[in-house]
Amino acid sequence: MTSCRSRSSPHPAVPGGAAPTSEAKGARWPEVEHSLDAADGGARSEELIEALGLEVLEGESGWWRQLRESEIEVTLRDGTRFPVSNTIHLLLSPDRPVNIWHLLESDDTHVLVEGGPAEYVTLSESRGARREVLGSNLSVGQSPVIVIPAGVWTALRLLDPEGYAWIVTTVTPAWSAQRARIGMDPQTRERWVGAEPWLTTELLDDLDDPSVR
Repeated sequence: MTSCRSRSSPHPAVPGGAAPTSEAKGARWPEVEHSLDAADGGARSEELIEALGLEVLEGESGWWRQLRESEIEVTLRDGTRFPVSNTIHLLLSPDRPVNIWHLLESDDTHVLVEGGPAEYVTLSESRGARREVLGSNLSVGQSPVIVIPAGVWTALRLLDPEGYAWIVTTVTPAWSAQRARIGMDPQTRERWVGAEPWLTTELLDDLDDPSVR
């Protein structure tokens, strides 16, 4: 496996259903076959990091670079103004396979460009706990687009930890530190652990640790 280089970003971190049927009981990582795209996820990740100018996404983990921040502004109910949206590249790689628990007060749309699949776990008071897969294999229930509403706890990870996922995400209104929470607090953990049979302490821990493989 090719090891991706470590780069720190001087900028603020911007981030950004059905359970996979192949997960083995008690396994820390779902067992999946290596896809053709993921045959050398480390090498492809290195290529993308270099070609796209990606940097480490501090806090949430993964790799990122902003594509564009809208020049149009929106005024929120409290009177604060933000750009209406911002769009970034987001990459999960073998050395950074997890984008840890975070909650945005904005809608967050994720589109798979290449690689995958990636598992998303979302926790919402209105929708409950869900697992969805961002991927290109529609016949097994994967989707190339996942939309995460504002106010939803979210974490994602590569289903094949030796693979990669190149994702483009758009946050509306644009990401802001004062409208984001990174890392799950103890009270939220207690609220959700066991809410579904698969929502175990181990899973919550794995999705709060960017180094888990």
